[in-house]
Amino acid sequence: MFFPRIWLRCRGSRTLAATALAGSFFFRRKTTSESSHKNSSGHHDETGSDTVTSTTTKDGAAVSGNEEFRSPLKKMIEETWVSIRKIPEYREAFKQLTKADAPDAVLTRFLIACKEEPSAAARMLLNTLKWRLQEDVEDIVQKGELHAFNSGDEQFLKQLRTGKCTCMGNDLCGRPICHVRVRLHHPKELTQHSLEQLTLWIMETLRLLVRPVYTPAELCTERKVNVVFDLTNFGISNMDYTFVKFLATCLDNYYPESLGCCIVHHSPWVFRSIWRIIKGLLNPQIAKKIIFTQNVKQLSEYISMDVIPEDIGGKNPHPYHYVEPDEHENDLLAPTNEERLLALKRNDELFTKWEELALQWSKLPDNDTENDNVRSACDAAGIEFAKDYWKLDRYTRARTVYDRLGLIKAPKFENDSD
Repeated sequence: MFFPRIWLRCRGSRTLAATALAGSFFFRRKTTSESSHKNSSGHHDETGSDTVTSTTTKDGAAVSGNEEFRSPLKKMIEETWVSIRKIPEYREAFKQLTKADAPDAVLTRFLIACKEEPSAAARMLLNTLKWRLQEDVEDIVQKGELHAFNSGDEQFLKQLRTGKCTCMGNDLCGRPICHVRVRLHHPKELTQHSLEQLTLWIMETLRLLVRPVYTPAELCTERKVNVVFDLTNFGISNMDYTFVKFLATCLDNYYPESLGCCIVHHSPWVFRSIWRIIKGLLNPQIAKKIIFTQNVKQLSEYISMDVIPEDIGGKNPHPYHYVEPDEHENDLLAPTNEERLLALKRNDELFTKWEELALQWSKLPDNDTENDNVRSACDAAGIEFAKDYWKLDRYTRARTVYDRLGLIKAPKFENDSD
């Protein structure tokens, strides 16, 4: 009974997420009719709402301690941008973090992870931006496989060539799947640095395979991935607690609300004692997303048989094949390329447009007559920025094996001349 229960939760999660976002605190203006349900004591009434006494300053900003209702997202934006204005590198890091996402979709993931607490979400996002700068995540993305090839980084390339970790299509919830063949992982042959670099490269690449957000309604849909750890022929020598801890830290602190589920497939009896240790390393919210399957019938409750590879009982006859990088595939990334400079300029202008509208919206009480209009304009600007990523992508991201295999493709938009 365990697997059907998890599967039902998986299938319903997108609807639940959309309902929670679209119907509550993120974007919606609080109406007079809603306010009338509040009692005068400031306690919860039957609707679960709190009474808030309203006063504002001359510029429309809410007064601390006696403020008109403003959604947690507004407060998060205000608190975050205090630091972003002081540290310009954080602004650039946030743009790079969003990639093909609308900025508001990224912000709401942090807010959800922090249980709608704006200050905690702002701190989490700022810590993520600081971490991305320290780890030089964007440098990994910009250099990619060709740099590893030219610099002789055989550890990085060997992990890709063996097919230890690959993207294998989408699951039944439409989420891209990262398939990890644990039997091919030999931690004694790798440095921790090389393994972490590959992990970040994969996580950044997977984000481009997630369903895009290009309408206001889609801002409320989840954008998550499914990770399958295939433990077929697993042995003790394949176990790597340091990697598990690193991956769990990334998912918990720096890529919140990005894991849909993690399937541990075909685990041998020896893994039972190992799982008890691993579970202790995981945040309970992540541990809840772990699903165990022992055979292809159980696995097919989450992934179509047409997607599951033949070597683990599925019907997908196309094994992973690594295509070596071409020496000229990243020529457009040259710093002096005029097309690249123009693309960066256009992208920054679009981000600035969203940024100004978001800050304007964040200062408005939810019952302000301009709230909905500014919110709609902000949605449109964020989506325009997200779409523009695909015009910028060729100039800022090194090509990957998934580009060469044709799995990462820029979507086509109406009235798009590029």
